[in-house]
Amino acid sequence: MVKLKKLKPAKVVPRLHYGALQSDPKLKEKYSVAVKNRFQALLQDGETLWESLKNALVVTAKEVIPKREKTYRRKWMTKEIMELMKKRQTIVKWNSEEYKQLDREIKIKCQEAKEAWVNTKCEEIEQSKNTDPASKHKQIKDLAGKKTCSSSGCLRAKDGTIILEKEKILERWTEYIQELFHDNRREKPLIEKNMDGPQILKSEVRAAVGKMRKNKAAGPDEIVTEMVTAMEDFGIEKLTEVINDIYDSGKIPKELSKSIFIALPKKPGAIECELHRTISLMSHIIKIILRVIMARSRSRTRPEIGKEQCGFVEDADYTKAFDKVQHEELLKALQSLDLDGKDIRLIRNLYWEQTACMRHQYSLYAAGSSNANSFRRLSEDP
Repeated sequence: MVKLKKLKPAKVVPRLHYGALQSDPKLKEKYSVAVKNRFQALLQDGETLWESLKNALVVTAKEVIPKREKTYRRKWMTKEIMELMKKRQTIVKWNSEEYKQLDREIKIKCQEAKEAWVNTKCEEIEQSKNTDPASKHKQIKDLAGKKTCSSSGCLRAKDGTIILEKEKILERWTEYIQELFHDNRREKPLIEKNMDGPQILKSEVRAAVGKMRKNKAAGPDEIVTEMVTAMEDFGIEKLTEVINDIYDSGKIPKELSKSIFIALPKKPGAIECELHRTISLMSHIIKIILRVIMARSRSRTRPEIGKEQCGFVEDADYTKAFDKVQHEELLKALQSLDLDGKDIRLIRNLYWEQTACMRHQYSLYAAGSSNANSFRRLSEDP
């Protein structure tokens, strides 16, 4: 006899509405004051500069910033219609007159809401067709109702069998990611240069923060760029102090050297690993640090670039370019250039000390390093 196993629904963690820090001045002021007060209190309690800043930003965000409103699958759906649907569910006799009358009312309101939503979208498209082409195409795609790819919840193993259990799915993802990012690196190489390098300035950090994209998912440290920009000068000043501590010591906090892998299906119902796009969520703080290092090194590496290559420098995709680069050879090349020892040390430590997690159905599975043999269960929450 075939027995069916009931699967527990994944725990969905609501996301915070970080954009409200930019659009709501009162919320921004409230958040800024609360972060400063908590930061000073944590420092007095003996916390390190990084831990104090991280906890102040993250804990205050969870207390102050509102959660994103629930979006309905049908974008024209209203709260009134949803309430009527809930009321209809409470009626036991589906063939009663009360049920039929309420069902007719819901259908009429759905038609009216959909028609009103479509008309509004068409008016917006007409208004933006000559002034904002990007917004026009986005609204047309929204109106056309382009479906997003959803995961099937299972995976195909190498031998062709279908995997349903979480642990086995993670084993398969571990195997696939190891093959994708295979790198037989040796022990951490020595840097044959003096550990020199000027202090990182607030202007450098401000420029790097300004180039960061907004509305991006947070990394393992749960900090997003919007939190830093909301703090204005105080945020830039304290972040510069944290970055200089890391730059001078070469010690990168664990949260900053960790990445979270997520598999996004390229088409609906994909069950092969190859039909998924693997992306990694990194700390926004480490991205800011790397932008500073990249800006410093760019002026020194430009003389090494031939004239026939100069047109491709600004358009290079560094993420894809360095996926298969042998890091030992990369460090040798960097040491042959006129780069500061502290810059090279930071790059080396990031490559050799990085760790990875795999997120599957809102659970995290961690690895000891980016090329470790297996992922282990870390937690239930992302």
